[in-house]
Amino acid sequence: MRLQGGAPERYWRQLSGQLEPDNREVYQEGIQVPPVKVVRGGGEVDSDIIGMVVENSRVPDVVEGDIMAMIASLRKGASRLSGLLRSKGFEFGPMSSEVMRRSEEMARQRIATFPQGTYTSREVLDNGMEFGCTVRIRPGGGEPRVEVEFTGVPPQVMESINTTLPGAVSAARSVYVAVVDPHADYNQGGLVRPLDIRVPRSTILSAEKPAPVGVYWETTTYAADAVWKALAPGIP
Repeated sequence: MRLQGGAPERYWRQLSGQLEPDNREVYQEGIQVPPVKVVRGGGEVDSDIIGMVVENSRVPDVVEGDIMAMIASLRKGASRLSGLLRSKGFEFGPMSSEVMRRSEEMARQRIATFPQGTYTSREVLDNGMEFGCTVRIRPGGGEPRVEVEFTGVPPQVMESINTTLPGAVSAARSVYVAVVDPHADYNQGGLVRPLDIRVPRSTILSAEKPAPVGVYWETTTYAADAVWKALAPGIP
């Protein structure tokens, strides 16, 4: 049986801010909301947080509807997943641990078939900036692993071309999953455990406030291309 979780994604409409390539700081790009719990213990929705968000939109009713729809989808998904596990006689904790264990084992077995060694590449952005990427495939003393290191990355700039550390990590992980098993069920606790990613701080691949990141996808794509390019000679 394949075990899946839920994670809704939605673009909330008409929030304050603009995603312009010539922005000079992240505060121009919209309201900054840190990680907060919209639904608290017992299933209570925090109306204050939702109110803060919708007050920054030209279409508050639409945004509030989007948020409530996301909450409803997660509740329905959790209910049906719990019911499915109970009907099969499984408990979520042990089941998820076993899924992650098997994913990691599969990934290490696959990495063991890759040519061991160090592979490098250079990537040049449209604006002339460039950085390097080194990928090491190591046997790891019985635990094969992959190391991805971005090198010579330019410092973050006051332009929206920056991406954040999660962006660079997701770029490397996407290539890693594609070469390990593009059809594998993704899980962070098992499938990507053999992968180490190193990115220098406060660069265009790991920008921090107040650097703008509105056009993050451009640089994130270059990061993925750099990993692909490095691996190409060993894993065509």
